[in-house]
Amino acid sequence: MTDTESRMTTEKMKRSRRRTGKGGDSGGSGDFPFGSRSSVVVLGQPRTWLRDFYYWLLTTRWSWFLLFVFGVYILVNCVFGLLFWLDPGGIANLARGSFWDAFFFSTETLTTLGSGFWYPADRYSEVLTALEPMMGLMGLALVTGVMFARVSRPSSRIRFSRHALITPFQGTPTLVFRLANSRHNLITGGTLGVYLIRSEKSREGRALRRIHELPLVRSQTPLFALTWLVMHEIRPGSPLAAFIDPDSFPPGDDDTFILVNFTGHDRTYGQAVHAQHLYRMGDLRWNRWFADVTERRADGRWQIDYERFDELVD
Repeated sequence: MTDTESRMTTEKMKRSRRRTGKGGDSGGSGDFPFGSRSSVVVLGQPRTWLRDFYYWLLTTRWSWFLLFVFGVYILVNCVFGLLFWLDPGGIANLARGSFWDAFFFSTETLTTLGSGFWYPADRYSEVLTALEPMMGLMGLALVTGVMFARVSRPSSRIRFSRHALITPFQGTPTLVFRLANSRHNLITGGTLGVYLIRSEKSREGRALRRIHELPLVRSQTPLFALTWLVMHEIRPGSPLAAFIDPDSFPPGDDDTFILVNFTGHDRTYGQAVHAQHLYRMGDLRWNRWFADVTERRADGRWQIDYERFDELVD
């Protein structure tokens, strides 16, 4: 490989790493090319934002969620404050023409606090003060439920190696990568599924996205608390048979990648946990091996060196 080709390959790998992240913990589809609304352009389908509103509340960032709750709180109080303000004298001891006093009276009514200094003085204000606390209680129940649903969702701290290797093992070319349980709690019944996803053409020339399952040497583990070295033997007929030669495909190919799905039962949550990761072509390395990161200490405990988790050796 010439110096120019080497620089082009390195630059492609850097761009691929910037798209997929630098490894580390993974528990969602944020790195996926079609795993979120922001990564897919949808045509010919009506917008369904309101239909998926609950989904948005569960999946949006905490900053956006809290900003939305605060905005709705201010908006509701502004609406009721305006209705109180339109009835001068309807609230006892409320300064006439003061929207701010009407707004703050609305906040007391919405939250059912009530200072006793301000109170409704006519039928119109009585009706409003009867309706607003009902909205406040319903809103509080909804926000509490959504916040509980957000914080109670089980999450995993599964760390995947930055690179996947294609290297000889026991005399057979093998795809190798590793993962670790960063929490070091007990996950039972861990199961892995590994797939090669790429664009292909049929004999008629029609473009298709094909998913090829990659059988693993060991796809299940009864206990997962430390690390797991995952292997797929590249034998004749394997979808990766053409990948043994590093020059057989462009290293920056965006239409070909390896998808990893992990599922296990977290004993702490008492629920199933999931993790996904993508290896793009720029994340592959040939004829290397992972540095050893685990060793037994003198006191009998296991030690894991995460500073060497992504380190490769010859």
